[in-house]
Amino acid sequence: MISPELATQLKDAGFPKYAGPPDVPELSDLILACGDLFYSLERSNSSAWRAQSYATKQEHHGERARLIGMRVDAASAEEAVARLWLALNSKSV
Repeated sequence: MISPELATQLKDAGFPKYAGPPDVPELSDLILACGDLFYSLERSNSSAWRAQSYATKQEHHGERARLIGMRVDAASAEEAVARLWLALNSKSV
């Protein structure tokens, strides 16, 4: 689960509507919102999760063949993907 503060950041950044409880998107909602740039979610060690995106076309001059774009580490899977969404939507991709 994500913190209320992170939920507010998502809402303020324009996170799309979702089916879950008010102000608390589920992991599946977060992954779907990342869209085609979502690459993976993995346990990076015993206490952290890593969410990764594909590289954007601009970052690699039109080549997007499974190149890792962003990596975000966090204490929970939901937080990692939420922060990845924020990172992907904080710049033009």
